[in-house]
Amino acid sequence: MTIERAILILIWLVAVILIPVAIPKDRTREAIVVFFANQMITWILSVLFVEMGWFENPVREFPKAAGTNFTDNYLLYPLTSTLFYLYYPREKSLLIRVLYQASYIVVACIYMQTIETYTDLLEFVHFNIFYNGIVLFLCVNAVRFYGHWFFKKHQKEG
Repeated sequence: MTIERAILILIWLVAVILIPVAIPKDRTREAIVVFFANQMITWILSVLFVEMGWFENPVREFPKAAGTNFTDNYLLYPLTSTLFYLYYPREKSLLIRVLYQASYIVVACIYMQTIETYTDLLEFVHFNIFYNGIVLFLCVNAVRFYGHWFFKKHQKEG
């Protein structure tokens, strides 16, 4: 087994363990809606970026079906973005919210750069970690705003 396959299997194992532990039972409905919204965005952007030649995924689960990495775009990024949404410190100060976002993006970019450097799961062609950080910031915040809007509770007037 190659290191790439081991990483993909590890991601699935961690996700299966993390989902019931990290997602609060009273917010399952929110998590599902936000997870699917994240999947839609990550899958579309990934296919778009691969087709535009911005990056490649030499090792992937379904090489004849798509040029993208299924595990990262269907599970890892949507799951981590969902956790980002669920634990976002809405009521905290601006500094705490900025640090929360920055730490999420930095950790995700470190993961991407490590995967790009040491494995064949990802190769940047006309893309780099800086662009990835910008895209990640825009995506998680777009889904965060969507989730907040979708689940907004109507306040009673008067």
